[in-house]
Amino acid sequence: MIAIILTGTSKGLGRAILNKILSITSKEFFIISISKTDISKNYSNLTNFFHFNIDLSENFDSELSKIHDIILKLKITELIFISNAGVIEPISMVGKLDKNLLQKNISINLIAPITITNAILSWGGIKKILILNISSGASKKPIAGWSCYCASKAAAAMFFECLRMECQNKNAIIEIENIDPGVMDTDMQASIRNVTSDDFPDVNKFIEYAKSNRLKKPDEAAEEIVKKYIL
Repeated sequence: MIAIILTGTSKGLGRAILNKILSITSKEFFIISISKTDISKNYSNLTNFFHFNIDLSENFDSELSKIHDIILKLKITELIFISNAGVIEPISMVGKLDKNLLQKNISINLIAPITITNAILSWGGIKKILILNISSGASKKPIAGWSCYCASKAAAAMFFECLRMECQNKNAIIEIENIDPGVMDTDMQASIRNVTSDDFPDVNKFIEYAKSNRLKKPDEAAEEIVKKYIL
């Protein structure tokens, strides 16, 4: 039996991936959804859907324990973890960064996926694990005003690359993919376009992306990911 743990399911790419997976009829999945916003009422008719309201910027050890209980109860032997949740704020020059937003950025973009992955690999009985880290081009390219986002995304990608090296010593079969879905038309993009050029010098470039319809739709990116890695 296959279980999929997916973070950031309330909007954007996460919601698109969730709905795309739920539309699959050729395979049977149990979906464990994680987001700060409660979306369970939208899927209340599904018996293969479990939702956890988790703020990934805070401690969520108790929720992870409950997720483990579900994995054990369902006798899951194959697990897919899609680390999708992410925040871009603070968008600002170093020296003007909001401390609280900085800590939230690192917690959600870096500490949370490490914490979930560490838990998954400590659970027994799982024979095959696929980890899809939704990364960004910003993990490889420095962007003025995005120092926290670039740094946290780069660190997360490096964590999974280190794990890839360790996989040869694990009992389970572990596959890892760092995925750059491209520049998408999401709430994150809308927030990027609303900052000033003092905080983000390239803001006009992103405004032009939207005006010229150069932003990929989340459904399109979700279909590519699900078709390539899950179907």
